[in-house]
Amino acid sequence: MITNFFAENFAQPWGVLHILSIVVLVAMCAGAFILAPRLKASKNSHLIVLITVSAVFVLFEIGKQIISIRDAMKPDDVYLWVDHFPVVPCSIFMYVTIACVFFRNKPKVVDTMYLYLATYGLISGVIAYVYPNAILSTPYAFISIQTMIHHGLLIFIGMYLFATGHAKLEYKIFLKTIIFFVAICIVGMIVNLIVHLSTNIEINMMYINPWADGGLPIIQDFLSKNFLLGVIIYLPAYTLAASIVFFIALFIKKINRNVSKNNATSVA
Repeated sequence: MITNFFAENFAQPWGVLHILSIVVLVAMCAGAFILAPRLKASKNSHLIVLITVSAVFVLFEIGKQIISIRDAMKPDDVYLWVDHFPVVPCSIFMYVTIACVFFRNKPKVVDTMYLYLATYGLISGVIAYVYPNAILSTPYAFISIQTMIHHGLLIFIGMYLFATGHAKLEYKIFLKTIIFFVAICIVGMIVNLIVHLSTNIEINMMYINPWADGGLPIIQDFLSKNFLLGVIIYLPAYTLAASIVFFIALFIKKINRNVSKNNATSVA
């Protein structure tokens, strides 16, 4: 009863939970930019942020899985791991964040992952917050909170990486980021195909399974009717959104650099 009351009154798109999440998120991102100089100066702060964000990701994901297993969320009370296992795009960012903890001292690897989180990850979080209908479609209070926290952290970690300069705005690195994204999608398509051919269930990794409904407007229609065309639309569309984030960040960086130069010239 309490859960239903929460879902009907607070966990609706642009409801109390959604608005409160936006307020908290804005405060966190503002704090990241304000504290950026201190965070850069501290050797351990970056590791602490990565571990904290990763831990929150994992703990809330475990909580979601426990609820899914307990209550099944199916009319026949059967838990289908394939419906709940975190392999969708936003879940991949969780794994990448965790990987950054272990590869933080390997620039050639981690620079690509940082920029991937700051572009593809950030835009994914923004889309979820702007269009929350899909993520706030469950009657479970904890899962509603979990999904807002998860997607909010995607925005926060992207903003944090930009603010502290860990996400390097270089064309060469962004190209590697695109290749990284395409590679993940290829793996996703292979896994989807293997599961489809070898079992009677479907796993919709990266939302590009033509045999399963991923809930993606327009693109899902293409995937089910013309898979090749759907993929051709999906990959560039996602990359275009990430590119917009990249170029906006690059533009802001150039403006800040020019302002700093002008201030230095004025002082001199």
